[in-house]
Amino acid sequence: MLLRVCRQIAQAGGLGPTLVPTTSAVVCPRMFQIRNSSSAADIEKSLENINGLFVEARDEIEYANEDLETVYFNESFKEAKERVHSCLDAYKELLDSFGDDEQGRGKIERSMGMKMEQLKAELDLLDKHLLE
Repeated sequence: MLLRVCRQIAQAGGLGPTLVPTTSAVVCPRMFQIRNSSSAADIEKSLENINGLFVEARDEIEYANEDLETVYFNESFKEAKERVHSCLDAYKELLDSFGDDEQGRGKIERSMGMKMEQLKAELDLLDKHLLE
């Protein structure tokens, strides 16, 4: 249903949907009410950036998992950690841009929060391997 709404907005001249490459989730920035200085274009750009950072972080986590028990693991883990923190920082920055707009902030959290928690959990698993 969300995809249909985004398509309708796009056909009406609004912003099109932003597809998340690693999941079937769709994020449509036009659906977020903007009460701050952020515009729909700024939010769309931020969402695209976060989605790109998420894909990079997941790739680095996957590489680090492949490097478990090799001499390359420490370097792979360090790179994965940097990418995860970049993604989480961008996500936090986007949330902060909503200021007191709890509704807009909540929509972002509902649409992307689980992905961010996934990154944290996967990084924690890698960290446990580092300690072993």
